[in-house]
Amino acid sequence: QRSGAAGAAASAAAAAAAKGVADGQAFVDLHGLHAAEAKTLLEEEIGRARASGAAVLRVCVGTGSHTKGAKTPAKLPNAVVDTLLANHITFKTVKPGLIEAQL
Repeated sequence: QRSGAAGAAASAAAAAAAKGVADGQAFVDLHGLHAAEAKTLLEEEIGRARASGAAVLRVCVGTGSHTKGAKTPAKLPNAVVDTLLANHITFKTVKPGLIEAQL
């Protein structure tokens, strides 16, 4: 968990990443966040998107280029998938790093 300036910066970045609804689609950019931060923000965005009448939520998780060569795989994509499944949301990968969820 982040604290202090790093936590405030992450919160500001997360708030800026959430976009409005256009053409029945909502968008949130989660890449760069820790898995726990992303799960929390995604839960909030699912609620906002549903409340605004969006039929689709597009979720940017990034392509994992920052974890290439790392000893552990990227955790963010799996955290997003787990959150979508926990909310009984069907989804597909549109392209590497971008998930489209049917609300």
